[in-house]
Amino acid sequence: DFLHEITYQETLRILHQAIDTLPPQTRKIMLWAVYGKSKNEIAETLNISVNTVKSLKKSAYTSLREQLKDPMLFLLFLLIGWIIKGVYMHLYSQ
Repeated sequence: DFLHEITYQETLRILHQAIDTLPPQTRKIMLWAVYGKSKNEIAETLNISVNTVKSLKKSAYTSLREQLKDPMLFLLFLLIGWIIKGVYMHLYSQ
């Protein structure tokens, strides 16, 4: 539905913004991963080993966790979830 799509798109925007700060090779790996590519597919596409993909993804997750741990971002996600829950309850209680 509409609110779910807005939340999804905003979450992707925030995630892409964080991914854009990663080193180029790591950024490529994470973008492929966000869109559902497996480690093997990413390795083959970028002509690197699966172990390199694993290692770079691990360091990317550490960096992204640090960037996205901002309390205001947490509050934003909490608020969005609260709004969606309220709208659903309102729609389905009628």
